[in-house]
Amino acid sequence: MIQNLFRLVRFGNLLIIALTQYCLAGFLSKEKLSVTLLDKNLALLCLSTMLIAAAGYIINDYLDVKIDEVNKPDRVLVGNSISRKFAILLHVSLNLIAIALVITVSRTIAVIELGTALLLVKYSSTYKRKLLIGNIIVALFCGLSLFVVWLWKPELSLLHVMAYTLFAFIATLSREIIKDMEDMKGDRIADCRTLPLVFGIKQTKKILFIISSMLVTACIIYFYELMKSQHILDALKPVFTAYLAFALILPFFLLIYQVNQANTTSDFARLSRLNKLIMLSGILTLVFFGE
Repeated sequence: MIQNLFRLVRFGNLLIIALTQYCLAGFLSKEKLSVTLLDKNLALLCLSTMLIAAAGYIINDYLDVKIDEVNKPDRVLVGNSISRKFAILLHVSLNLIAIALVITVSRTIAVIELGTALLLVKYSSTYKRKLLIGNIIVALFCGLSLFVVWLWKPELSLLHVMAYTLFAFIATLSREIIKDMEDMKGDRIADCRTLPLVFGIKQTKKILFIISSMLVTACIIYFYELMKSQHILDALKPVFTAYLAFALILPFFLLIYQVNQANTTSDFARLSRLNKLIMLSGILTLVFFGE
């Protein structure tokens, strides 16, 4: 049962959210790392964001059983190992707990997370079937999970927070488009208007190529300017350069190349995993920040 619950809420993705928020707060802060990481409010903010995301995954699976039975029949949990009644009860409970936790940190963030929770329900029931709107909502949630850290701790550099927020938004948008190509069969049955169903695989690949190329170009420019500043310690710059080359830029070019080669569901699933790895590698560049 516990294993199925972890699969239902995508526990691995939740850990990435936690890692992202802690890295952003810890390595961009001028306070000692230990002080920031042990801050009770950061823990509450992080836990709240994870619970909102978990609730979003649950309602998505709850409403998408028919699509998932076509696209991922071996991964359908709601209605099988987890009852529909329990799933909806867990969804509501997690959202309520999340808002109760974060309201003690910031009422502004509580309002944002409440709006996000409601939007994720609307996404699962309606917007994910509409052209690009669903993709943008998921990408917006991912970006907001970083931006709310600045709302909690506004002394963080807004420039760098926005840079990583934009990176998370565009990288997530790219991954959502890839997932749409992976899930075309079930989406077609459900009358979804995703990019590949409306414009075809060939045109969708072109759009994805443009998005990925813009993102890798922006990353190269941003990190080049960062290297010239004092935000990266001189002693770490050689290591930072090697990390960028092999953990971020090279995988980016591999992604762009493989997009053009991909044709099967397994190809797109592999691209989705590579995209997630690129996102994680990009966030981990925060550990090189220093004054």
